[in-house]
Amino acid sequence: MLPSEIRIDPLTGKMVIVAGARGKRPHGMIKRKGKRKHQPISQCPFENPQKSGNPEPLFIVERKPGEWSVQVIPNKYPALTPVKLIKKRRWLYEVQSAGGYCEVVITRDHRKFLAELDVEVTEEFLLAIRERYRKLKEKDGVRYIFPFVNYGPRAGASLTHPHGQIIALNFTPPRTKEIMRGARRLWLKNKKCFYCDYIRWEKKQKKRIIRENKEFIALCPFVSTNPYEIEIFPKYHSADFSQISDKSLVLLAKLLRDALKRLYIELNDPDYNLFLYSSFLKKQRKFFHWQIHIIPATEAIAGFELSSGMEVCGLRPAEAAQRLRKVL
Repeated sequence: MLPSEIRIDPLTGKMVIVAGARGKRPHGMIKRKGKRKHQPISQCPFENPQKSGNPEPLFIVERKPGEWSVQVIPNKYPALTPVKLIKKRRWLYEVQSAGGYCEVVITRDHRKFLAELDVEVTEEFLLAIRERYRKLKEKDGVRYIFPFVNYGPRAGASLTHPHGQIIALNFTPPRTKEIMRGARRLWLKNKKCFYCDYIRWEKKQKKRIIRENKEFIALCPFVSTNPYEIEIFPKYHSADFSQISDKSLVLLAKLLRDALKRLYIELNDPDYNLFLYSSFLKKQRKFFHWQIHIIPATEAIAGFELSSGMEVCGLRPAEAAQRLRKVL
């Protein structure tokens, strides 16, 4: 049995305990049993968004006139609304206005999502994100755009109809700011992009890569916070996801769908969080590299993780990648 290791993220300094034996404990890793239960279609606000009181789509993909496949609508219950950035202090606390835009990306099928549907749906889903990203980054005051998917109740989804979200912020979130600072620091130190170097290193290692194509690579990160965590990178240097071409979007859709399909089979349709890190700011173009992260809900966060700020990953990333490679 291999001993546990502490692995430290060179970007953020985050420490993760990789404990391969932990995943073998009884009820150690969360794996779905049985079929996913869905809310009744009659009670679903996304089955017919406009009939349910939502405004006309901000973006829509129609395969035939009147038959939509993917649409983007404003979030009916937004966490943020467009307001000017105002900062003030209350005692030792800094307070600022939380401004931005909240949108929902909806796929047509009530029960199936990207892992189960044709790859064309994944392509349309990514197309919708790209087009809305392009529009939102032109809005006054927007500093960061965060597309993400919460799939399943363990991942925070309140509705079972598959969907994603896009939040545009008038500030940069702390986690993102931390990553950007780390990427800039390593770029200044080594005079090259950390991510480009990281991809080259992983290709030489040949342990954690799940699959790759001409332009993109999917792998289990060396510092994985959860078993079966997946990162997808473009092999070419690019900071801004919205600049991806139509041709590249097709290749990305195929690899993303492939990764999700492998997770679907290996973990029996797991709940997961999927999010996109990207930057459209000119000052970050040289050192940042856009990326997609998929974190399945395979382990519960408990007392040690909450109190220490450290994650414990119960499966070695190399073993997770090996298992996922064998799935298809």
